[in-house]
Amino acid sequence: MKWLACFAVVVAAVPASAQRAVIETATAYRSAPRLQLVETARWCRDAEAPGCDFASISEAIATNEGGLLAANYRGPIRQFDRAGAFVREVSRKGAGPGEYRFVHSLQIRGQQLAWYDQALRRVTRFDVATGRPGESNAVNLPMALAGFYLVDGGDMVALEVPAATRAGDTVSAAFRVVTNAGASRVLATVRQSSHYLQGSPVPVAQPLFSPGIVADVGWNKDVAHSSASRYEVSVYPLSGSPWRLTVNIPARPVLSADRDSAIAEELRSSNVRTVAELAPEAQERIRRARTAYPQLESLRVLRDGTLWIRPTPARGATVARWDVFSRTGTRLGYAELPLSAAVKDGAERWILAVVLQADDAPSVVRYDIRR
Repeated sequence: MKWLACFAVVVAAVPASAQRAVIETATAYRSAPRLQLVETARWCRDAEAPGCDFASISEAIATNEGGLLAANYRGPIRQFDRAGAFVREVSRKGAGPGEYRFVHSLQIRGQQLAWYDQALRRVTRFDVATGRPGESNAVNLPMALAGFYLVDGGDMVALEVPAATRAGDTVSAAFRVVTNAGASRVLATVRQSSHYLQGSPVPVAQPLFSPGIVADVGWNKDVAHSSASRYEVSVYPLSGSPWRLTVNIPARPVLSADRDSAIAEELRSSNVRTVAELAPEAQERIRRARTAYPQLESLRVLRDGTLWIRPTPARGATVARWDVFSRTGTRLGYAELPLSAAVKDGAERWILAVVLQADDAPSVVRYDIRR
């Protein structure tokens, strides 16, 4: 499919020290080209198949041979071949070399598998070809931590959001590379509201329908961040100019039925019957509830820097829209995935997504992308 020459996206020239602005109108958003997703493989279609008894799948990455490595954040880590068959369990639960207690940010370089373990506070490596543990290195992440990401097969990037004088104030947050020797260089600095007050280690509960931090760091240190209240994403490629995407579409309003449902959930989780019985902090969350949903729910930076962004679905939607942009800010199109789908790995021409099946059992699907 040819790129649309008449596509209404404005790229504004700004000084080199600033971000290049990529502005998309509502008309351009609605008329974006739809990408065709062709399912080429599915693992764990049958939850009873060997190796498929996952409660959930938090990590899924493609192997060099076209197979799959999948894990729950508490383990196990399992390998499957390209035909979908279970091959073996990788590593085991424990604190020894190559073992895990938690699995976060699973990544592979050649035959070297790596992940971050929050409990053991280390990056653990494992040679998939030989089945032997590799080098592990301790990483002490900073206290003001809002997110962490594994990059380059072993470095960690921490998103540090400092405390504010008042909860919800905007502060200067940093994506910082952290090594076993301590913090090193900053990849990007962003503006982000803080949920922490100075002098307190406990986050302040946010009003109902408040946005969370929507961010990701790709394997090659490409950074993407949004405060999520509006459709605005700041992108900092490791090489090349940073850019800021703004899509001018209306936010989804919070209806009275949405508010009632959220309040009912607060009551259930607190095991009380009335709002008056809730803790003062919970009552304040309800009193200050926002009138619109956050515009963004999630985003993913793929191996080559391709960016997948999921806006908040419209009311009654049966599929989720994902907007796809190149590493340099060119709109590639949009794709539709099941509402349950989470994009886990990929590049410009393919993705892996974890998708819940009819019985809520997780499967992993590989899609080729055609334009």
